[in-house]
Amino acid sequence: MNARVYGNYQSKDIAWMQKVTSERMTDKARAHPDPWVRLYARLALAGLPRGGGNGDDIRMGILHIMREYGIKEGHRPGIDEPFLEQWHQKLHQNTTPEDVSICEAYLAYLHSGNHDDYWRVLWDHGKITKERLEGMNIPIKAWPQHLPHMINAFKGYLWTLKTCHSGADMDTAAEMAKGHLDGDTTWMLFDMLQNRNEWWVPGKIVEVRKRLAGVWRAPGGSRDVLLLDIALDNYFRTMIERTDRSTLSRDNLVDMVGMVLENAGIACESDDLQQCGRLWGRVASAGNRWSGEWGLQALAAAQRLELSLAGYADDMCSHTQRHAEALGKAAKVDQAFILNFGEEVVRGQPVFVLSGLLQDLERHLRDAAGAGPWQVISQVPALGEVTVQSLADIQGQAFDKPLVLICEKLGGMEDIPPGITAVLTKSSTDVLSHVAIRARSQGVLLATCFEDSEWQRLVGMQGQHVSLEVNPAGEVTAVQVDPPSGDAAAGAASRGGRKLTLAAPAPWSAWAVAEQEFGPGVVGAKANNLAKLRNKLPEWIQVPASVALPFGTFEQVLAFGANSGAAARLRELQQELGRAEVGAGVPPALAEIRQLVRRQLQAPPELVQELSRTAAAAGLPGADSWTSPGEWAPMWAAITKVWASQWAERAWLSRQACGVPEGQLSMSVLLQQVVDGQYAFVLHTANPLTGRHGDMFGELVAGLGEVLVGNYPGRALSFSDSPGAPEPQLLSLPSKRVALYAPQGGTLIARSDTNGEDLEAFAGAGLYDSVPVVPLNEVTIEAAEEALLWDGGLRSRLIDSIVDVGQAVEDAFGGVAQDIEGVWREGKLVVVQARPQVLPTGAGDGNGRH
Repeated sequence: MNARVYGNYQSKDIAWMQKVTSERMTDKARAHPDPWVRLYARLALAGLPRGGGNGDDIRMGILHIMREYGIKEGHRPGIDEPFLEQWHQKLHQNTTPEDVSICEAYLAYLHSGNHDDYWRVLWDHGKITKERLEGMNIPIKAWPQHLPHMINAFKGYLWTLKTCHSGADMDTAAEMAKGHLDGDTTWMLFDMLQNRNEWWVPGKIVEVRKRLAGVWRAPGGSRDVLLLDIALDNYFRTMIERTDRSTLSRDNLVDMVGMVLENAGIACESDDLQQCGRLWGRVASAGNRWSGEWGLQALAAAQRLELSLAGYADDMCSHTQRHAEALGKAAKVDQAFILNFGEEVVRGQPVFVLSGLLQDLERHLRDAAGAGPWQVISQVPALGEVTVQSLADIQGQAFDKPLVLICEKLGGMEDIPPGITAVLTKSSTDVLSHVAIRARSQGVLLATCFEDSEWQRLVGMQGQHVSLEVNPAGEVTAVQVDPPSGDAAAGAASRGGRKLTLAAPAPWSAWAVAEQEFGPGVVGAKANNLAKLRNKLPEWIQVPASVALPFGTFEQVLAFGANSGAAARLRELQQELGRAEVGAGVPPALAEIRQLVRRQLQAPPELVQELSRTAAAAGLPGADSWTSPGEWAPMWAAITKVWASQWAERAWLSRQACGVPEGQLSMSVLLQQVVDGQYAFVLHTANPLTGRHGDMFGELVAGLGEVLVGNYPGRALSFSDSPGAPEPQLLSLPSKRVALYAPQGGTLIARSDTNGEDLEAFAGAGLYDSVPVVPLNEVTIEAAEEALLWDGGLRSRLIDSIVDVGQAVEDAFGGVAQDIEGVWREGKLVVVQARPQVLPTGAGDGNGRH
């Protein structure tokens, strides 16, 4: 635009600028290559005046009315009406969308003669106060006079204002857009407007909007049609929010969720949410609605939808919040107005109403599925003072009194500090994830609450001392109790504390060892267990080939001459760690050590040559090319990342809590080919909650098992198989949003294998990293086509096979309960890890064994 226009306030120029701006936003909303830009252009257009029309009609229209009704204007004699004269001056020099609200307020006053109506409508329609009117560039300070004979004239003038300023006003938009629509769509639109308060209107809006989409998305599509679509979308939300959901049946709620998703999919170009729309459509159309299996399917679909909705909201909030903060800082806006800006943008989206609908519906779905409002992951009684905060925010601390942690989100890889006796969360938590295993090992109550009202009750107990127990129905009960005495408090706070002594490794003798050379003191339990399994499992269960960098290799690399400077600095930093006090937080030295190990260490040529030769002999693909620097670099990067994970925060904190001195941990690195399965599973051959032997519990996800053990958001398929039961029991169906797969051409994985894992009464699972040489591919799951949800026959075959694997692995280790990880692909099962299962604190296995 020509800069000179900005100094010209004539109505025709303002109308022209508004028209150009709205048309440009329409072009972006229709045709920009980035879907987020299209969405934000749409949101911007919703707040813009329409522009166009004959802008002079605004300026001349008010003059014609004043002259026709004898109102004094300038030096022209007539009725002295200061309000109209002041408003006329504003309209003449700087008309804005606020003039629509002023006209509506003036009409309300002309009808009633009550100035209260004038101020009420100003606020209700435009959020305009008396101070705002008087503070405008062209101020309006006078109160209007009651001249009711001018009502019809100002009704007409209101339409003139709206044609220029009211972009997304529904009635104005319908009138302006109807010339671009076919007859059927126009009839449907105005029939809906005439019956806008009827119950069937939301469904009709969706039908009309589908027709409009083909018009405004077409090249050269009118901004008026897009403004109409925006107005209908907003009114759809109003109608849904106006609905008294307490009067809706469970079937009505199912159908309303589907309708809201269908409406959102018209303009919201999120592939994830559109996938959820297809998933919900399949669930809603199933013929066995409210059966147990349907309940499990619908509950998984609802949980998946919640994850997608949360991901969409988080993306939008992060986009808008950071720009709001930058603009607010530059414009010196009070931080209070910026703090929740992104959240409010999210709440303003029509799709946001899904959140409340899903909360109401999930109670019915849990009833149908036979699932309670709680998922108990670690079942022990607990006492403590309720505190509401994030587990991630208290890493490295220690507490001298017992605390019950109310933690809305749980990442799954956090460490549980000393003094925490219970962790209650809203995050779905996989029973066999690393954080779950550690909670059971430490004797900490861990449970997920799905009922919003119960969650709010727990949050409201902050600062109270409570006793927590799991009742026979599987629900966590919280009862306020008197604070414990000093000695009792200290005892409860220290519960789960362990003092570990790690076995010293055998003397180092080689840079790399083949599987037949594995043994105690040479490599860790991961490698040794797999070597044992290879010759003890039936042929139909495979074990991947592997080689290892044995204990002591890392120390030998530090002794390599090129690494002398890095080794000296590492020793200094380790001395700093040795002086750190328990509970004093996370030392900065940890991050520096990780960077040093990952960035500064060089591989001795002998290591590269020996590892390449050993791995090639074992059949690991690509190993014979590692002597080429370009081929070796990603392998070395993966190995050093594994070594660096010795000083990951959760790993170091765990060692510190167990009294393990700095330098006592030894790490070997197990190298395997990533088995790219269709599904991955974790199986415990003893019940992870009770320790009952033979009462198997398993979880299953699409893709690779990192999604499961890392507790990615959503639930896995879970099942149990009890002795004497006719068949395994299905407990939940998967709602994970993503799956991980090996890259095309495959890859190897460097797996941590230390002398500080798989110890009796201590779960070290997940403390140290395993790193793919080439990153895994993250794929959004198309749940509407996911066989685990829909193919009962496949589920049964998978579960039966996994149970058979569990029995075979347990037999191979002399009947000791096992924690097993594996994959399934096209009927073939591969065990990638097996370790003795760490049973819950104080639990037996039901047969007198521990």
